[in-house]
Amino acid sequence: EWAQEIAEGRLFERVPFYRAPAYPFFLGMIYAVFGHGYYTARLIGIILGSLSCLLIFIVGKEVYSLKVGILAGFLACFYSMLIYFDSMLLTTYLELFFCLLGFLFLLIWFKKKTALNIILTGMFWGLATITRPNFLIFVPVLAIYVFCLLKEKSLKERLTPVILFAAGMIPAVLTVLIINVVVGKDTVLLAWNGGINFYLGNNPEANGWSATSPEIDATWWGGYKDAILIAERDCGKHLLPSQVSDYWFKRGFQYIFAEPFRWTELMIKKAYLLLNSYELSNNQSIATFTRFSPLLQFPLLSFGIIVALGIMGFIVSTKDKKVGVVALFVLVYSFGLILFFIPARYRMPLVPFLLVFASHFIFWLIQRFKEKAFRRVILSIIAIAV
Repeated sequence: EWAQEIAEGRLFERVPFYRAPAYPFFLGMIYAVFGHGYYTARLIGIILGSLSCLLIFIVGKEVYSLKVGILAGFLACFYSMLIYFDSMLLTTYLELFFCLLGFLFLLIWFKKKTALNIILTGMFWGLATITRPNFLIFVPVLAIYVFCLLKEKSLKERLTPVILFAAGMIPAVLTVLIINVVVGKDTVLLAWNGGINFYLGNNPEANGWSATSPEIDATWWGGYKDAILIAERDCGKHLLPSQVSDYWFKRGFQYIFAEPFRWTELMIKKAYLLLNSYELSNNQSIATFTRFSPLLQFPLLSFGIIVALGIMGFIVSTKDKKVGVVALFVLVYSFGLILFFIPARYRMPLVPFLLVFASHFIFWLIQRFKEKAFRRVILSIIAIAV
């Protein structure tokens, strides 16, 4: 509905934005050009998803070697959830595409430290952020990493790439902020659903994966309305969207401070769900689609295998700046996820980088086998199985 409104020229009827606006505007442009139809939109998603496999290849080549890149890109073609989400009208394929482009230019900047490369890194990271705000958590970490990477340089030379990265990123984020402030009459950076999502992931009834709560309607529009009604009822006044978000953030933190041990158990459960092979549904039933899809029923790669191989790949890696920044993203983004909740599609941005690590480990394992280092091979296989 939102995308169709945009296609009809009603660009700012839903401001300040409740959800990050990049994908609805992207989908709206598709509808405006090709008409309202799901086939073309899905086809474009599949094309961008296919291009992401190519980007995974290039990222793997830049981090390790040509053969690792080829294998990582190849394996990406056989991970069922990448296939599934590429055909869904969801943000997943677009956020992956922008994230991979941002990482690609960052890796190129490591080799050739030009202003253009770091600006492009920031630009694509900004686009990824206005598609999926979870990416924002990595921004200060990356800025610090780049600053520390140039420790042998002068202060000016260390600050310059950080400033250029920000210069590339700020236009996308600032555009959304300006629309929210000027048109929506509220100070919302990207979207105001952060508070309710935080509460849904941190409350006495939270299960770690579902965006539901007993006091909030389980449907999308019902939950949206309840989030506002409950916040305004408890505060006894009309609230701006940012104030509604603040209310739910406060509720979430109240639970954390009131029951720290239960919350710690919940965080451990969410960490387990993050690493678990089972693909938890969010918007639609993945199991139902799998049941009626011959392709998804084919024995393709599972997330559990990718995680196990990926962790081993990092362990056996030579720790250089490229491996370091990829591992840092995986850790920081994972932490950001478990602060909320863990459906399958939210962990998709981890998959390309885990595939790169996994591919490196496969070649490491082959090399150890050729060297007849069977003990190391057996121990590695046991570690994967565990």
